[in-house]
Amino acid sequence: MEKSRKIGQIVANAVLTLLLSSGYSQNGRVATITPQPDLLKIEWQKPEGLKKQGKVYKILAFKDVSYFEDKNYLPYLNLSTPCLSGTKLQPVIEVFETQVLSTDEETAVSKVYLTSEFEINESLVLTANKIPHMYCKLVPLRINKQSGKTEKLISYSLQWRSTGEVVSDRQRSTSSFADNSVLTSGKWYKIGTTENAVYKLDKNFLQSMGINVSSIDPRDIKIFGNGGEILSEYNGNFHYDDLNENAIYVQGESDGIFDNNDYVLFYGQSPHKWNYNPGKNACTRYSRNKHYYADTVFYFLTVDNTPGKRIQQQASSSMVPTYTVSGFDDCQVHETDGANLVKSGREL
Repeated sequence: MEKSRKIGQIVANAVLTLLLSSGYSQNGRVATITPQPDLLKIEWQKPEGLKKQGKVYKILAFKDVSYFEDKNYLPYLNLSTPCLSGTKLQPVIEVFETQVLSTDEETAVSKVYLTSEFEINESLVLTANKIPHMYCKLVPLRINKQSGKTEKLISYSLQWRSTGEVVSDRQRSTSSFADNSVLTSGKWYKIGTTENAVYKLDKNFLQSMGINVSSIDPRDIKIFGNGGEILSEYNGNFHYDDLNENAIYVQGESDGIFDNNDYVLFYGQSPHKWNYNPGKNACTRYSRNKHYYADTVFYFLTVDNTPGKRIQQQASSSMVPTYTVSGFDDCQVHETDGANLVKSGREL
């Protein structure tokens, strides 16, 4: 009798433990309880006025807000996490609560920069405390597909998932520096470019720079440069430590003599760069990063006693084309910056 009582207690305890850990419904079925993820909340505030360049902008505000200045001060929230697994990560947002903007808030938003999703922009890896971190920008505004109304994000959950792309050694390691610049020795000739294009350097051009073309081996011609995009203002972003050698094409170099019909081809860049923003609407798919301090990119040519870096031939594809492109959308900008009315430095 005593033994059967103990068995009954054990069974009852086991059932009770099962019910507490898994949940129990009135119909007698055991139901698994899914734990709620940690909810993150955005603490929205009243719209504010921001005075910039003599003009007052009405902007949305919340705790830890940042703004895209080139998008009429569209607000965004910075997201970051360490890449401990050694691979790049992407944030996955699960929306729990949204709220339609009030009439007052509506006037502070340029809808042209919004889509039907709470978009995540500009994912990049930066190093902090010798550990690579993933950084992203979350735009907590969207246009509801069904109602057409503008909504703000109130609460959400955030998970980081691996993209499978390995964090590069450059992004993983701390900064390292060259012992000397390549410009510390040899004779160098400065070449300026203003547009993205392939540039041709013929015999007359090289002679006009002071190069004795008859005494050089064209196989030893080298061109160094890093393009001309304006340097990032963020110290954590990648910066070149020294000039890199560019792959070039030299016509007729195989005989070791720079003849009258020989020439050099290299790709030079503009100081202003167009960026492609995937997932954007048509109005914001491309953005232009203007160089405020220069209108010319400079490359450096030298001739020494070692062969230079050359463009390698690529075998043509044997695949049958399935689509023929007969046109494309181009981007043009007209911005002369003839006068700086507010004398504000880089903000022309």
